[in-house]
Amino acid sequence: MKRAKSAEIAAKMKQLGTYKPEFPRTAERLAECYGEMERLKALMTAADDPEAAESAEKRLMTLWDKALAMEDRLGLTPAGLKKLGISVIEEKQQEDALSQALHLLAQ
Repeated sequence: MKRAKSAEIAAKMKQLGTYKPEFPRTAERLAECYGEMERLKALMTAADDPEAAESAEKRLMTLWDKALAMEDRLGLTPAGLKKLGISVIEEKQQEDALSQALHLLAQ
């Protein structure tokens, strides 16, 4: 599962244009975070002891913050994209304008 999630993260980064060859280990760490978060969610819901559930919830929130920070650094959030200087919307608008211009020239 971790490998599949890591590949999914890398694919998203490639789609957004933020992927670099040095990022696979970071994507693996993010995938590990996601896996641990799922485990903690299951532990929270299955815990009979309120203290155990609370402890799992605190660890989950800490991991959530770490995962969001990693997503941001990898450009997987709008703020992260902005920090990396990439505006997907602007690039899409430029592609659309170019496509329209080529279409007009072809007529």
